[in-house]
Amino acid sequence: MQYLLVRGGKQTTVKKATVLLPCVNLAPQKGQGYGFDPDCTACQLFGNLCVLHDYTGEVCDRYETLVDTSVGNPVNGNSDWPAYMPWLFYNKKNAGEAPDILDKKEITKTFERNEDIKFLLVVYTLNGFFVGYENGLDSIQICKERPSKMASASKFATTYKSSCSVPVDDLKNMSMFLYDMFIVLGDKIYPVPVLMENYVSGNEKVNENSDRTKWQLTRRFFVVDNKIGIRPESKELEFIRYSSKIEVNIRLRSSDGEIYPPMLRIRYEPLAVKDKAKSSIEMSFAVTYEMDLTKIKKDTEIAIGCLSALAVILAFIKVSAWRRRQGRIEVDAASFLKFILFCFSTFSTMLFWVAFGLSMSFLIFFKRQKTVSQLLPTQSQEGLFLKVVVVVIVFKIIDVLHMLWSQISFEIFFIDWERPQGRVNQPTQGGEGGGLDAPVSIWRTLFIANEWNEIQTIRKINPELQIFVVLFFLKVFGFEYLATTDPQSNFSADYTTEYVGEFSKVLRFAVLSMLFLAVEAVQWFFFAFIYERFFGDSLGDFIDLCSMSNVSIFVLENTRYGYYIHGRSVHGRADTNMWQMNEQLKREEDDLCGRRGLEPNTERQTFEMEVPAKFREQYEEIIRPLRDGNVQQQRRNMPNTPMGQDGRPSRLPVAVEKRLQAYNTLNRFLSAFIDHSLKDLDYLVRDKLLFERILNMELKEVPPPDKAIFYNDDGRSFNSILFYGNEWTLMFFDLLVFAAMDLIYPNFVFAGVMAYLFSKGLTIARNTLGRKNLTRKTLVDERFLI
Repeated sequence: MQYLLVRGGKQTTVKKATVLLPCVNLAPQKGQGYGFDPDCTACQLFGNLCVLHDYTGEVCDRYETLVDTSVGNPVNGNSDWPAYMPWLFYNKKNAGEAPDILDKKEITKTFERNEDIKFLLVVYTLNGFFVGYENGLDSIQICKERPSKMASASKFATTYKSSCSVPVDDLKNMSMFLYDMFIVLGDKIYPVPVLMENYVSGNEKVNENSDRTKWQLTRRFFVVDNKIGIRPESKELEFIRYSSKIEVNIRLRSSDGEIYPPMLRIRYEPLAVKDKAKSSIEMSFAVTYEMDLTKIKKDTEIAIGCLSALAVILAFIKVSAWRRRQGRIEVDAASFLKFILFCFSTFSTMLFWVAFGLSMSFLIFFKRQKTVSQLLPTQSQEGLFLKVVVVVIVFKIIDVLHMLWSQISFEIFFIDWERPQGRVNQPTQGGEGGGLDAPVSIWRTLFIANEWNEIQTIRKINPELQIFVVLFFLKVFGFEYLATTDPQSNFSADYTTEYVGEFSKVLRFAVLSMLFLAVEAVQWFFFAFIYERFFGDSLGDFIDLCSMSNVSIFVLENTRYGYYIHGRSVHGRADTNMWQMNEQLKREEDDLCGRRGLEPNTERQTFEMEVPAKFREQYEEIIRPLRDGNVQQQRRNMPNTPMGQDGRPSRLPVAVEKRLQAYNTLNRFLSAFIDHSLKDLDYLVRDKLLFERILNMELKEVPPPDKAIFYNDDGRSFNSILFYGNEWTLMFFDLLVFAAMDLIYPNFVFAGVMAYLFSKGLTIARNTLGRKNLTRKTLVDERFLI
């Protein structure tokens, strides 16, 4: 068997043990300098001693002297490989040339995914005897596994890591060898440089720095040294030196599967044998891969810049719409704060798609490539991706809190259109009988308020089912195994018989996001096109219920912008018995009555509305007693006992009496406004322009001070103040909490449970705070909201 040794573009044929022959005799010959040693072991021994001294000290100085005085041309023209001597150093006298060695483009072989990398180890004993050649990396893997697992270390593009605890007694009895490492490229072999982290130059461990220009590359290494520490007198082993870390690093050079010269990185640790506190030590072996991600990083930064600019534009559009709806003319601190909050929303969405696209590109190209063109980022290279994900998570949490605040602080009122049915006789304060309007039942309003409370947190998907299905695909169908660092695209793994790579954070995010979005899309499609059409439409049913209850809903999300749900009954009244109720429904089916729409002969019942400042002023004046919480102050200002609606003294507290009066006044005011009965306030009904619908903002001039505008709404836009209309925001929140928990503790089941708890907590908070807002704004007792 023979190999061609390649170095510096030159090659020579080497056979068997002649790689490091001939050798120089360390004993100088009289008058002739250094002679030749026929058995070629003395020079190897001397080189081994230099290696055991971490390539420094008097022994290595002596080695360099021998190199300088040796006679003969360098092997293969390689100035680093002296004639008749073992090759120990790269560019010993020319510091800063490590990058040139590691970046050479002499290896032109194209590697494919899972192709076997053929490593060759030239083995020597401590005293310099040549043992032979060994193929593969098994000899330098102290942590022994099944042969099928250990063979994975030589599979191209498979990031291999193993670690174990080795008993000290095993190290004491282990055979000691030294190795020169090569990689076999067809009929050629190429030397693998060694970076020993213990190397010291000028009192500095230069090989531990990230600055490659300071590195000193070497050639020979050992795994365990249990010979030098033997005391000559007692012949007892006092200390051992062992390799706590061995790492073979391979860098991809081009998209055609070409590589730079591999490098072996090794660290040695001393161990006192008499140290009883250490009965075992930790050792690790790894084969890592990396590639230059400068172009990918640059492309990612460009995408972040472009989408960030788009996010700022969208945030500006949102804040412009908000300022108009709030009636703000000048740019104030509130506008700036709102702009920042909108930026959190838009940035989180845009940056999520950057992170998702980046992670999916790694997943697809790494797992499906044949000729290796892309590798996974190393832990140090994952920095940009992880920063983007963390920013997305934090921004989305702020966005959800902003959404929650908006949904628990809007104005809402239930307009009761029911009119008294007849009059009743009741005694007045003077004892005389009098006729009063029959009271209108409040139960219809309470019923609508209770239904509104229930629809506040309904969603277009089922969060529990969402998380369960995602976990089912991850754990049962084995999609989680797509996130391993090996290039296999398997959906199962047997840890007892084969090597399974570690999980990559980038790939875990890609697999999780892909499944989460897919399940969300399926649920949304089923809900929108099947369930809502054939089984039940919660919002549509609620609007129908408002019409049957003769109750409309008036909502002001902003100071001068809100929504209106027209629930006025076409039959004039809804407080009736079961017989009459069914007759009314039958009349509607037979088209024997008017239609439910706000305008005559229309069915449209939901509207967006923009009200003038004058309307808001009157509205605030009426609801002021509803906002006044100082009951004692009101009592001091009301020395006389208030009268109830029936003309008798009221037993209610003064504050409650004032609030009830404000409630009745507001009900009459809004009813008159909807009926066009106010001379100084009226409204127009019109359609939104296409561009206005796309941007979700009003572009026409501000309405006149006595005119409101009702925009026809075919999409039930009032759902924006409910969970129902914010499904994308909530979906991203669930997904990102899932991903955040997985980054903290890589376990999909744990992350899924935590995502469910966060989602449930958000729902409980929205329901609790929304209920309090509903009670405060509509005067509905919270005890009726079940």
